[in-house]
Amino acid sequence: MDLLLSNPVGRGGWWWTSSLPWRRAPFVLAAVMGASLVLEGSLVDMVLSADKVAAAMLHLALLGVVFGSLALALSAATGRTGLSRGIPAVLAVLAYIVNALAPLVDVFDRIQKVSPFFQYIAHDPLRNGTAWDSVLVSVTTIVVLVALAVAGFRRRDVAG
Repeated sequence: MDLLLSNPVGRGGWWWTSSLPWRRAPFVLAAVMGASLVLEGSLVDMVLSADKVAAAMLHLALLGVVFGSLALALSAATGRTGLSRGIPAVLAVLAYIVNALAPLVDVFDRIQKVSPFFQYIAHDPLRNGTAWDSVLVSVTTIVVLVALAVAGFRRRDVAG
């Protein structure tokens, strides 16, 4: 990446086009999984409404993009691949544990609402459809993390 950044091209434009695959991939994967679930479910008489499955897949894709945005922000800020992969992975596991144990542990119950997994599954999109408040929280988180990534990317020093 440092070699690419040393070329006389605008960082904003380069970043936008090079980051397009990771922004699109979770939604494509979620769409394929959702379509597979509905189609294969009908073969075994599993009654799943397509709009509810689409809602669950939207929440799932947003969960993936939240952690991808965190990885991008860390990568742009530090330039270290290990940190940008490891920290989001550890935080994803911790967020899952917090969300899963919140009904049992009082401390976790207080911080559960900030867990991306809470935004993903707490409103049960497979039964209730899209929870737009959770979508808004996830999208806001993504926008903030991407803005931090762009800011870090623009001031990244490739000389040192």
